[in-house]
Amino acid sequence: MVAFDKLVWTQTVSLLLGVLCEKSWDTEKVRPAYIGDRMATPRTPVDPSLT
Repeated sequence: MVAFDKLVWTQTVSLLLGVLCEKSWDTEKVRPAYIGDRMATPRTPVDPSLT
């Protein structure tokens, strides 16, 4: 049961950190890289000028 609780806690912290990053940082710069790390195809189109 302890291992299960620890797993849930880790996932909760990761989720909260993700939300905080999206809210507090410059979303135009953070979101493309953040989504790119998690998904093969980003939801937002990548602006050629940023690369």
